[in-house]
Amino acid sequence: MMRGLILMVLLACSPLTAAAQSLFSTRGLGVPAEGYDARARALGVNGVGLIGLSTSIVNPAEQAGFLRRGVTAAFQPWSGTTEFQGEDDQIGATRFPIMAIFYPTRLGVFTLGYTGLLEQSYAVVANGEEILGTDTVETADLVNAVGGVGQLRFGFARQLSSSFALGVSVGIYTGNIDRGISRTYPDSTLGLRPFETHNRWSYSGPQASVGAMWNPGGDLRLGASATWSGTLKAAPEEGSTTEYEYDMPLRLAVGASGRLARNLLAAVSGSWASWPSGDFRTPGVLETTAAQEQVEIGGGIEYQELRRGNRIFPLRLGVRTSKLPFHLADEEAPTEWAITGGIGLRLVEDDFGPLAVGDIGFERGSREGLSSTVSADGLKENFWRFTVSLSLFGR
Repeated sequence: MMRGLILMVLLACSPLTAAAQSLFSTRGLGVPAEGYDARARALGVNGVGLIGLSTSIVNPAEQAGFLRRGVTAAFQPWSGTTEFQGEDDQIGATRFPIMAIFYPTRLGVFTLGYTGLLEQSYAVVANGEEILGTDTVETADLVNAVGGVGQLRFGFARQLSSSFALGVSVGIYTGNIDRGISRTYPDSTLGLRPFETHNRWSYSGPQASVGAMWNPGGDLRLGASATWSGTLKAAPEEGSTTEYEYDMPLRLAVGASGRLARNLLAAVSGSWASWPSGDFRTPGVLETTAAQEQVEIGGGIEYQELRRGNRIFPLRLGVRTSKLPFHLADEEAPTEWAITGGIGLRLVEDDFGPLAVGDIGFERGSREGLSSTVSADGLKENFWRFTVSLSLFGR
């Protein structure tokens, strides 16, 4: 009886309170959570074809020009409000979208990185009633999920000429999902005991990427990458014996940037994932879940005139919009948009380039969708999301 509760609570129960990540994570394999660094987030782009330091590893060719070994990491707190069937509540959490190591050699630049892909964490409380014999008792059901799908990638990039570079990477999907469902009887006089169920699955699957970066002129850069994926498997580890398999999509990413003036840079990008037809239900859930094509388009500008001594503090502003992939068969597909901005901090550098770089990005956005005959207004979320990146390089 409890297995189908995970998605049904959003459709049939009221009132609802929510915590943790987005409630759009209750659909399918979750909400897209790609590992972009703070500079890319601030510009509203995916980091492909971006002039200057770009530590996002969507395109394995992007780091071909690195001359120093280095590390980068980012953390991402966010908070917002969610609205469903006239009820609203606060949501929020913190995640780490990217961690990577860069190691240049005479052959080229090697990269080892871990990034996010799909976020599945959320928590929902549904208050209802159960009829037991001649008595009606109040119930409180807590559905709590923690986890998601990530990517571990090993890449290599080589500068084939002063204006052209190629890159390849191989990797695996990883991650897990822990889901618990508990029921309590807040005002029952029948002495009913609370109970709960707990399930856990681990994710695995292969992937490979190829990318290119081209500088046709000193003031223009173009980039593109394609990622092939094998079957994603969700193997049961606790509370279940059912294994799930998902056909993952081909992913394409393109981007371009150019200097409009000496201290003004413009960037645009696009991403597309061709999710195939099939059932993408979350492990342990009964409802069939469909997927649409996933599209993200964004662009922004970077103003580099703000300086103090030899230090540069680039200011960034952008916008992006996207189609989220997962929804039930009878629901409207969800969408997302955001206005973005941020600042860069070149903390330490010498004649050969930066040694320590910090970036701060923010997004003010909204998600909406999942409307159906059960819920005409669907689900809506407004959020603030901040991304902070720090990159360190050796001499």
